[in-house]
Amino acid sequence: MNYLIKMMRGNHRGGMDFKILQAYIKFCEVKKLDASWAGLIEFKNKFFDGVKLTMDLKWIKLSTSIFHDEKMKLIEAMPENDTIICIWIKLLIQAARTNAGGLIFLSEGKPYTEEMLATIFNRPINSIRLGVGTLRNLGMIDIDKNNIIRIVNWEKYQNVQGMERVREQTRKRVAKCRTKKKNEESINDVMESNVTVTKEREEEDNRYINISIKKENEDIDKKSIELVSYYEKLLGRVGVLNISSIRLALKMYDIKYVKMAIDKAIEVDKITMGYINGILKNWAREGYPKEKGVSDGGEFSGFKPNEPEVLSEDERGRAEDLI
Repeated sequence: MNYLIKMMRGNHRGGMDFKILQAYIKFCEVKKLDASWAGLIEFKNKFFDGVKLTMDLKWIKLSTSIFHDEKMKLIEAMPENDTIICIWIKLLIQAARTNAGGLIFLSEGKPYTEEMLATIFNRPINSIRLGVGTLRNLGMIDIDKNNIIRIVNWEKYQNVQGMERVREQTRKRVAKCRTKKKNEESINDVMESNVTVTKEREEEDNRYINISIKKENEDIDKKSIELVSYYEKLLGRVGVLNISSIRLALKMYDIKYVKMAIDKAIEVDKITMGYINGILKNWAREGYPKEKGVSDGGEFSGFKPNEPEVLSEDERGRAEDLI
């Protein structure tokens, strides 16, 4: 039971082995059974059939003071000390390969025979018997009724701190990768959001421009109609001014100057769009006259003139054709 508990405290946390072992220990506590390796194998085969019970360890820990240990000093005093020490080291390595809390077996529930160990360790069978017997007598290994070898105090030969350090490094690496991935996703989200916002702003600006242009055109149309109607009433004649020509003139020049030019044309009795546009061109080139007489308190006294617009070449061409 003790060595099974030590397995739980060893390097198996998080793996399927630890979960099976943990479940088995709990099962024994509930059923008030004595835990054993054979019982664990039976429990695993019954409840976790097909699940691998062991994981692979790639290295073990040996203290630099290993030969200061009393048991090692006793071994060194023996005639076959090198052989016994070699068997001991090979058993430690084999336990690491089995990685079952210091247990050494060929497969689950099947122990190594002396002949198998002799072949694996490349040593005569008598050397295996001498080494295993000596180590058992010194309490360095234990052999259960199923002939499964167990390294006593196995946790001494596992670099627990090193394993924890590797785990911590792995955790940090995984956390770093997750953070990097999350940051990349956040950056992508921000970029997509910026693109969306920019697109929305462009669409909003275009809508505003279109609305402004539409409103301005509607305003010019309204003023053109009112201006033509005003002079038709003033002169008592219909069709004196061409509304399309007036509209183009209002796009090119301020309404107060268009009205001044029309008034000037009326004064000299040359009420044609050609003459009116000629006046406007001269004023634009040489300077506009002062505004006296422009606001006469009449129908157009409330007009607030717009800034003159710049026409495209096509619009200028159409305006000149109308003139």
